[in-house]
Amino acid sequence: MEWDAFIAVAQIVAGAGTFIVALFLAFQLLLQHRDAQRELTLDVSAQLERFRLTIGSDPSVAELWDRGRNDFEELTNQVERTQFYFLAATFVNHFALLEDFGGLMKYDTEPLLFRSLATNPGVRKMYRESSMKIGLPTHFTKKVEEVIRSIEKQVGEKGQIRDFLTA
Repeated sequence: MEWDAFIAVAQIVAGAGTFIVALFLAFQLLLQHRDAQRELTLDVSAQLERFRLTIGSDPSVAELWDRGRNDFEELTNQVERTQFYFLAATFVNHFALLEDFGGLMKYDTEPLLFRSLATNPGVRKMYRESSMKIGLPTHFTKKVEEVIRSIEKQVGEKGQIRDFLTA
């Protein structure tokens, strides 16, 4: 009987030790998850900041972006259209990232997407006519297309909802 009691105590101690290790590992996973969320938030924010700096720090890029986003037809040659394509693709890709991870950053992405597309008819045209949507998640492209239809139902293909320009 002494051995049975000893074995029972050993099993209880081993079980308690296993439980403590499981709790510790669960806590470590939680910390890793939070770190990964923070890292992702910082990465998305840094990408958006680089995009803004690209446009804001070079007057020729800012001018190209402004002409293209307002009226794609204002772009005079294929070089400008290609440059604008990369800017517009980066712009739309940011919204795809925010769509998937914006909750971590406390963004409500739908109004941001609507406002951005409502004031950028050139981006809408580039999105519709280019291959940029091929690299985007299907759920996001469906949302973008719904937003574009809604905007263009109100203001047409080249129109802007100008209220958002000063808001």
